[in-house]
Amino acid sequence: QALARDRFKRDLISDLEDAVERGEAKGKAIGEAIGETIGEAKGEAKGRAEVARRMMELGVDMRIIAEGTGLSQEELRGLVDTRSASDSAQDSVLPG
Repeated sequence: QALARDRFKRDLISDLEDAVERGEAKGKAIGEAIGETIGEAKGEAKGRAEVARRMMELGVDMRIIAEGTGLSQEELRGLVDTRSASDSAQDSVLPG
């Protein structure tokens, strides 16, 4: 009986270790997929914002920019505010 009990314990420990390894692998795969999705979304948003900034610099109407980029008027105003703050910071650093 002692041998059977030891064998049972070894088998149980082995099964638990296998379950932990499978769980870790699954968690890693899920984490990588989530990270990739978040990265893609951030990249797309950054690209839309850059296109919107360029269009603003060219004087394109904000409604057209909003329609073309999928950004809201509020988001576009935020880009204008960010750009203005950035320009002001550069002006204060550059000799004039």
